[in-house]
Amino acid sequence: MDSEERRRKVRRTVIILSVVAFTVYIAFYLERIFY
Repeated sequence: MDSEERRRKVRRTVIILSVVAFTVYIAFYLERIFY
């Protein structure tokens, strides 16, 4: 149970980090296009 909960938390953290990284990448890409 404990390891399962930890695994779920890690998965959610990885998803959040990937979304943030994707957003930052798109922001830099758009900035390079517009400026």
